[in-house]
Amino acid sequence: MVFAVALLSSLGFYLATGSRGAAGFLGLAGLAGLAGAIFRRKTGPGEVAFDERDRAIAEKAGFRGAMAAYGAVVLGCMGPWFICMFSREDKISVYYLPILVVFAMIALEGVRSATIILLYGREADRP
Repeated sequence: MVFAVALLSSLGFYLATGSRGAAGFLGLAGLAGLAGAIFRRKTGPGEVAFDERDRAIAEKAGFRGAMAAYGAVVLGCMGPWFICMFSREDKISVYYLPILVVFAMIALEGVRSATIILLYGREADRP
């Protein structure tokens, strides 16, 4: 199902723009949804793969990552407004918008990853 959606979205993007490189990237990005099924932790009988502590850490990391992305979007939107206010410009380039999205994704994943590492490290230090 994920493969079909990735293929159709890539094909539609290719037909709309004629860009082959982006279509291939979108197809590979669509397959990233299968990572949970492919890289699932192997457990034996009686072992638990995901417990309450893992769930709490994932929730905290997700919330902190979302707040970092929100802050990045707010800064990315208010920064040009503030600069344009003093320079008397009333337009920004459309090339700025993808940069804003990428910056927000980097902020989300960076903060989420750092939070996960810090919280698991904090738990490992306790006796």
